[in-house]
Amino acid sequence: SVQGLINNVASLINQIPADAKIIPGHGPLATIEDLKRFHEMLKETSKIVLAPYATPNAIASTARRNSSRDPVCAV
Repeated sequence: SVQGLINNVASLINQIPADAKIIPGHGPLATIEDLKRFHEMLKETSKIVLAPYATPNAIASTARRNSSRDPVCAV
């Protein structure tokens, strides 16, 4: 899950020494500061995506809107 990734990255930030070099799966070498920026981006993006579902009736409301446009999207 995205929240699991956020939690795992936070755990890594606490374990990796400040002077460590991080070797990503692709792209250039990274630093702990790069990892911290990535972590912040994940948290902020997650907030934006989840914001429409923050109210008690949001899921039902979204399902009604989706079902009127495309029955396949109904929740």
